[in-house]
Amino acid sequence: MNKVNTQSRRRFLQYGGGLALAAGGLGIAGCATAVNTSKSVAFPAPIAARNGKNIRTVRGLMAPEYLGVTDMHEHVLRDYLPSEEDAMVMFDDETLQEMAMLSDPGEVPQQFFPEPGNPITLRNRHYLTHFYASAPDQFLLDKNLMMGELKDFAALGGQSILDCSPTYERGNPLTIRQMSEETGVNVIMSTGINSHVLIPKKYKQMTVSGLADFFEHEIEVGIGDTGIQCGNIKLLAESSHFGVKATEDIPLLNGLQAAAAISRNSGVPITLHAYLLKEEVFRAFFSKVDSFGVPEGRMIISHFPTLLRPMHYRDLMKNPKGFLPNLDLGYWAMDQGHVLSFDLFGSGHAWADTSAGLVPTYDPVSFSAIYQYVKAGYGDRIVLGADVWMRNSTRENGGAGMAHILNFVVPTLLENGLTQQEIDQIMIHTPARMLAF
Repeated sequence: MNKVNTQSRRRFLQYGGGLALAAGGLGIAGCATAVNTSKSVAFPAPIAARNGKNIRTVRGLMAPEYLGVTDMHEHVLRDYLPSEEDAMVMFDDETLQEMAMLSDPGEVPQQFFPEPGNPITLRNRHYLTHFYASAPDQFLLDKNLMMGELKDFAALGGQSILDCSPTYERGNPLTIRQMSEETGVNVIMSTGINSHVLIPKKYKQMTVSGLADFFEHEIEVGIGDTGIQCGNIKLLAESSHFGVKATEDIPLLNGLQAAAAISRNSGVPITLHAYLLKEEVFRAFFSKVDSFGVPEGRMIISHFPTLLRPMHYRDLMKNPKGFLPNLDLGYWAMDQGHVLSFDLFGSGHAWADTSAGLVPTYDPVSFSAIYQYVKAGYGDRIVLGADVWMRNSTRENGGAGMAHILNFVVPTLLENGLTQQEIDQIMIHTPARMLAF
């Protein structure tokens, strides 16, 4: 590494101090430079704007100028799995069948892995990556585990996180508020619903007006009786591997129509999980987005790297030209006013990917696309996230963790030609613009 690049990386790894000064010069206040690890002293409550737009955090309203360095796609806590008895009541047969597969994908031949138990350890990391996932071992993100992630993120200068877990998947909001108080990291929670097969049947059966009422209550009043307001609507448009195309997913389309109406009234952002949608499905789906009247500039398209090129070994083996990313699709989406979220950094090493034959190349594809888009003048339509959604994505269990954005992704972008001003736009200004309403 040359001298300039070494200095650039060293400078950014002091993010809490260096960027605080840079942000201060740009009018961004409140950058954290230290992490309070005491459980007896909570960080002060956020400061709300007296007039104008606010961001709804788990600790209350906050003026957008205090948001700071922001990870725009995370899952801060997943501390609940229903019992078998509860699941039989909550879900329909289609969902129960899918959950059974995720909870226990069946026995793996002994030659793949000779030891029983399959705990999450570094010794077993390769096995867990390629052959096995169990709901208790992989999908539960408990408080102690995720407190370590938040502290790592804060120690590198991270200040805020958008939690994109929709209804049912998200953790206890009161616990998340406590985690925010103890670490100083602002957390914005989401309302919304999962894809058609992975939601409780009561949400699957809701009408457009019913979903709109539900979303609006969680935004304007709070989740249940907690008083903790949501600051984002999360919806999931999946590829057809669950059996239904996004363009034919009735709960999704109902949710999108409901979200569009609420966003027109309040300005709340909508984050759309757009995973492995082929180009023709993606374009057709967004014609429906337009028909529902989603306000221009209020939708974030997450997991966008999966839309830039084929992600399956089979496709790439037979079509080597497929390795080249389709940048035109991103230009098209951004020209419609949408914001692209590159939020799978550090991923691609989870059973859900490799067992399906997917190629874990999110980081290089994302780096190339971000650089090209920013230098083409689209830097205000890009956000970043790590998307830690499984236990083996956490640092405690051998993954890259939330810290990956700040200790690798941003330094790499700086070393290879992005300016500090361009990074601030991606990490500070665009998140503040999107989350304030």
